Amino acid sequence: MAGSKRAWLGFAVLIFGILAISTLYYPLVDFDGPSKKPLPATLRVGVLPDESAERLHQRYAPLLDHLSKHLQIACELVIPASYGELLNLFNERSIDLAYFGGYTYIKARQQAGAIPLVMRRIDIR
Repeated sequence: MAGSKRAWLGFAVLIFGILAISTLYYPLVDFDGPSKKPLPATLRVGVLPDESAERLHQRYAPLLDHLSKHLQIACELVIPASYGELLNLFNERSIDLAYFGGYTYIKARQQAGAIPLVMRRIDIR
């Protein structure tokens, strides 16, 4: 049961994050005319390596398939070897979106000015 809630929470965080990122490419209000930012060829989503790669692919495959279909671009799940590597990929802008935990978000904020798109209530405290 707890794993199921955690999976849905991760799914919801990524959905809201992708929606927020999509507004960078398709602004809701267009003050300056058509967006000059091209869509990336592939949207790269980095996640914490907190489970096996197989399990992470199973968890996020439906989301990435859905996003790929509706955004009409390829979506790739990036599973780093460590939390530190996820931070490095984010800092180097090698990934477009990252799913951080509390501590990794604080580090990303300090190192690269990360801005949270969505947070779990437990992490706000």
